[in-house]
Amino acid sequence: MKYFLSLILAASGAMAQTYHPAPENLKAREWFQDSKFGLFIHWGVYSVLGKGEWVMNNDQIPVADYEKLPARFNPTEFNAAEWVSMAKDAGMKYITITSKHHDGFGMWGSKQSDWNIVDRTPYHQDVLKMLADECHRQGIKLFFYHSQLDWHNPNYFPLGRTGLTAGRPTGGWWGWLRAWSAGARSVSGRTSRIVLPVWDPGGAEPANLRMRSPLRPPCKVNTRTQLA
Repeated sequence: MKYFLSLILAASGAMAQTYHPAPENLKAREWFQDSKFGLFIHWGVYSVLGKGEWVMNNDQIPVADYEKLPARFNPTEFNAAEWVSMAKDAGMKYITITSKHHDGFGMWGSKQSDWNIVDRTPYHQDVLKMLADECHRQGIKLFFYHSQLDWHNPNYFPLGRTGLTAGRPTGGWWGWLRAWSAGARSVSGRTSRIVLPVWDPGGAEPANLRMRSPLRPPCKVNTRTQLA
């Protein structure tokens, strides 16, 4: 495995040396830098507990117990028009929302897994589509923060340093890559912008970076080395 990951690192380094941003990417970078003021929303099934998006890891909640939360997640008062209007009235230029945080729970109707707001909660609605439609109506850009780290998916590998009490097996990395890539493509169809927080949990990052190309451009990849 170490040899395999070393090959990926080497290939990624070669790709980075030959990368030349397309004109639309350069234009998007300029817009993002000039816009400055935006709204970042962390929202997911973890909101039920009121202890932040890292609660599954911090409170050492195993998957079996964490899977009880969606039945209690029913955001009937969600109003996309109010959210977007509030952001615009404050002078914000864009909204970023967590489409999938590290607990792996999808805030849209994913076809890759039923671990999402449409299939697992009594709400049964695609809030990302609702928000995307409203942002389009009000003329404000929408970004999705879509995490690669997944404490719920049994195929996520390498496990890194977080989510170790979730009870995940050491599954097949390629199975997770295929599922994550398909999910990212699915959610990117709801907006023209997607933000990928790329983690480096012991060597997975280069492969994650390569998956940005099929997504709707321009895709902003935020490379960070964290306690993943």
